[in-house]
Amino acid sequence: LRIAVTEGNNFYNVSTEKGHNLLKYQINKADEIGCEQFCFPYVNWMHNAEEDDSNMSYCWNWNPVSPYWQDMLSLIKSKDTQIILELDGMKLVNLKIGSKGNQVKWLQEILELEYGFENTGGYDGKFGALTDMQVRQYQAHKGLTIDGIVGKDTTFDLIWEAKEYGKDYWYKKLEIYMAFE
Repeated sequence: LRIAVTEGNNFYNVSTEKGHNLLKYQINKADEIGCEQFCFPYVNWMHNAEEDDSNMSYCWNWNPVSPYWQDMLSLIKSKDTQIILELDGMKLVNLKIGSKGNQVKWLQEILELEYGFENTGGYDGKFGALTDMQVRQYQAHKGLTIDGIVGKDTTFDLIWEAKEYGKDYWYKKLEIYMAFE
């Protein structure tokens, strides 16, 4: 039996304790009953989208606006890591040595252009020893788990910490790359 709750909603202001706690309750309840998918179309996690009501946003144009953002981020990170993460329609996989494709190409680009990891071989979309070493160095520098795996935490951090080109640039680039995967 597979359960997917695709339209969980929180119509409360997530900058209030009541709204934030309701959303946490819904997420935990979905997890408790074994939902394989669960989304909140009216809660804006990271950036502007169709929903423009800032009362239902944790972040606005990538900037936290709810005092409960760190608590929500901790809750999200506490959930089991899934092999596939769906982000705005993108199906992302955990990347590691041997991974190939556009998601790896994006990783190689952001590591070099945003974080200064030289890549003399170009962006070939193949996760090899050089990419593994760079990922581990990035993870160590940022205080992340040093495992060479680019999952939800490392992907989030790569985008969130982007200053040179900016968060929107890398997020949109990932969207475009994954549309052609």
